[in-house]
Amino acid sequence: MKKNFKKIFCLLVLSIMVLPICTLAKEEENYEVVAQDVKYYKTVSSILPVSSMPTYTEEITKEEYDNAPEVSTIGEVETSYKRLVSTIYAISNAYRYQGDLTWKTMPSSRSYDVMGIGYLASVKYNYGLTFYQSYCLSNGQCGTLSSYIPVEQSAGTAAVFNLPTSNQVTSLSQTFAFNVIKNTSSTIVTQKAYASYSHAQRTVSEANARKFTISTSGIVFYDGMSNYYDSMNAAEAVWYGNW
Repeated sequence: MKKNFKKIFCLLVLSIMVLPICTLAKEEENYEVVAQDVKYYKTVSSILPVSSMPTYTEEITKEEYDNAPEVSTIGEVETSYKRLVSTIYAISNAYRYQGDLTWKTMPSSRSYDVMGIGYLASVKYNYGLTFYQSYCLSNGQCGTLSSYIPVEQSAGTAAVFNLPTSNQVTSLSQTFAFNVIKNTSSTIVTQKAYASYSHAQRTVSEANARKFTISTSGIVFYDGMSNYYDSMNAAEAVWYGNW
């Protein structure tokens, strides 16, 4: 009798553990991409810890991104490339916003980066906040990191996180997503998800990395912290319909 009870108890615990995973997998199967925007960027910066050279980031074409080397360094000047995707998914009668950033190479500076999505006042954050970094090492091993600090504001939600510090990282990407609900009793005919990413060009503390606002204007730093981060235009996914 005791053995049967233990067996039933173990099966019950296992089913409780597996159920959320199965439910999530089933939900993901029902995701439908209803809007998406892809942007490509080139960042020019100094590889020196202290430099008077200003860092600048500009938007480039897909062709320039595809044909560019993973990284180009001449003297102290480093040119690197990134791709940012903003996506709006439909899930039954709800929506999920997602941002994906892909690096062509591991950045030289590694500190607290910020990734977020700004949205219109007609919606608000609901649940399902997800963030993870995917990476591969030079020995072929790959993995994920999911540690982050959530920052929820009235016009957007973001994640503050540390980049992997290993010098063996050969590929790196970040994904940030969450579900939204209506924030109005009126019919929504337009949704916009402004995915943004800010990379720290110098070492910053966690407290200073959180000195920003996230909205439809992207990630905007204050108290002088904009001097520590690159500046990228947001990728803007736009949906039209009736909700």
